[in-house]
Amino acid sequence: MHNADLQIRLADVGRQIALDFSELGCTVFALCPEQQTSHADGAYEHASKVSSLIQQWHQRIKRSGRSPWGLVAPIVLDVSSETQRRHAFETVNAYCVTRNLHLVAVIVLPSVYTSLKRLVGGQEDAPSWAETVRQCLVVPISVVQDYSDMLAAASGRVVLLLASGDPLGMHSTQLGLLESAAQFLRQQLGTLGIRVSTVSAGPFAPASKLSAHTGGDTM
Repeated sequence: MHNADLQIRLADVGRQIALDFSELGCTVFALCPEQQTSHADGAYEHASKVSSLIQQWHQRIKRSGRSPWGLVAPIVLDVSSETQRRHAFETVNAYCVTRNLHLVAVIVLPSVYTSLKRLVGGQEDAPSWAETVRQCLVVPISVVQDYSDMLAAASGRVVLLLASGDPLGMHSTQLGLLESAAQFLRQQLGTLGIRVSTVSAGPFAPASKLSAHTGGDTM
């Protein structure tokens, strides 16, 4: 399997999670990175694939022949923008309030391939350190903090998920940052009854283990 094929398959993890929870009858708000395209220099960037998500959702409902499925509501935004995240939160909160719903979980799947660049020889360089820190540490903390009050009201759970094929040996670095984010959130949210877990998926993921920290686990 080529690295590009592996990256595409792992990029679909978030979409699969949304569809699976919808099938269980849950309402799913999918925060999708705003649409991006590849640059002329070969930089690899994720696209939101919102239309594909909705299409697969309808197809799976039709094939299942049963109901009810939960709503899948994509929200396209720049997760680095505090203003756009605030608007997304207001949308989620308003929907839940008007329908008497509770937010029981926030699952964060960092985009870890957004800054891959190709060298002159055709080899892929590692993501910049600043971008890796932003995606695996800053963004997860920011997103979870936006919804902490809603999660606390339902004694909800946070899952920080790293799905990486480790094409450049970066999986351990990314996972370390994500676990640092989890530990920070445990300290901040543990008193609110919110559990925080980290999950590592992919061919280079470490073996499952229980976290040594109170109020969370690592898988």
